[in-house]
Amino acid sequence: MNRTWLLVITLSILSTFGCATMPNSPNKIVFSNNFNVAKHRSIAILPFQSSGKEGSEYSITDKFSMHCMESGFIVIERTQLEQVFKELKLELTGILSKSDTNRIGKILNLDMIVFGSVGYAQSVGGRYVIDSESARFVDVSSGEVLISIYVNEADNVTNSYSEAMSLLLKDKLNEMKNMQSENKK
Repeated sequence: MNRTWLLVITLSILSTFGCATMPNSPNKIVFSNNFNVAKHRSIAILPFQSSGKEGSEYSITDKFSMHCMESGFIVIERTQLEQVFKELKLELTGILSKSDTNRIGKILNLDMIVFGSVGYAQSVGGRYVIDSESARFVDVSSGEVLISIYVNEADNVTNSYSEAMSLLLKDKLNEMKNMQSENKK
């Protein structure tokens, strides 16, 4: 009975926010019409924030950085990002104003800053297990979210949420590049 009510409440909330349609895969990637695969190349990835347990996720952030490089992005080293944050007296918490992202972008010659989060659920044995990951690629000059990725189903081969996010990203970017190449012909 409780599960039925939880499902009804969840669907009500989702329909209120316009997200009631459920795709075949729970994993999703959305690109803004303003994203340009040729223009938006240079990124800095903030440490992914944890939801459901304390702390930042440096290992997950590092893994996602590697996958972004494989997808063709130019990834700025985290220590450079940390140094700029220190100089500007900012925290690596993912809470930045539009002017902060603009200043960071100019200093590091960035196109986008990536904000990410990792959702945890506590298993029966009391251990925390990842149940979702998300990333938002934000344009440093406008503050607009250009790419949003949400994954709550791990990659079937590697059982990795980061791998599932990167595969979505890589496939969509390749599709966009192919479309742009065809349009040039």
